[in-house]
Amino acid sequence: MAYILLGGAVGAAVGMLMAPQSGAETREQISSRLREGRESLGSGVKSAKDRLQRTSEKISSSTQQLITRGRTTFSREGRDAVAEAIDAAKRAYLEEKDAWMLKRQ
Repeated sequence: MAYILLGGAVGAAVGMLMAPQSGAETREQISSRLREGRESLGSGVKSAKDRLQRTSEKISSSTQQLITRGRTTFSREGRDAVAEAIDAAKRAYLEEKDAWMLKRQ
C-alpha cells in the first residue's frame, strides 16, 4: 500500500514538473498535493484506528459474555454433579447397610 501511494506521489510530482507552468506555481502545486495526501492519509489512519478500537471492544465484550456464561453453566452443572454424586453415595450406603443387616439376621 505504501509503495502504491509513493508511486502515485512520484508520478504526480513528475507530471507537475513536466507541466507548462512556472517553477513557483509547480512547487506550490506539489506542496499543496503533498499536504492533501498527508491529511488524507491521517484521516485513513484515524478511521482504521477507530474501526480497530470498535472491533476490539466487541471482541472483549463477547469474550466476557462467553466467560460469564461458561462459569454459570459450569457452576450449575458442577453443583448438579456433586448433588447426584452425594445422592448416589447415600443410596449405595443404604443398600450396603440393608444388605449387611440381612446377612446378620
